[in-house]
Amino acid sequence: MQDAAFTSIDTLSVKMPFAFASAEDYVYWYTGPFGNPVAAKLLVDWKGHGGDLDQLKTVLRDVVREEFDDGEAISMEAVLAWGIK
Repeated sequence: MQDAAFTSIDTLSVKMPFAFASAEDYVYWYTGPFGNPVAAKLLVDWKGHGGDLDQLKTVLRDVVREEFDDGEAISMEAVLAWGIK
């Protein structure tokens, strides 16, 4: 924002729960037909290393099960910034 000549810049960061009923629900949301550009890029990179979508879904599911309590402990951080121009 400073590069765009804003002044009096303030920010607010809030950790938000992003819980899913299961790891499978998360994988469907992340890789499903919703046009998630991050998932699309990940899949392109994954395929570039010889993987396919089913393998990627398996890896994502296993990580969410092990690291995020089967999808119930996922959170995200939302950041809002504002200033005067």
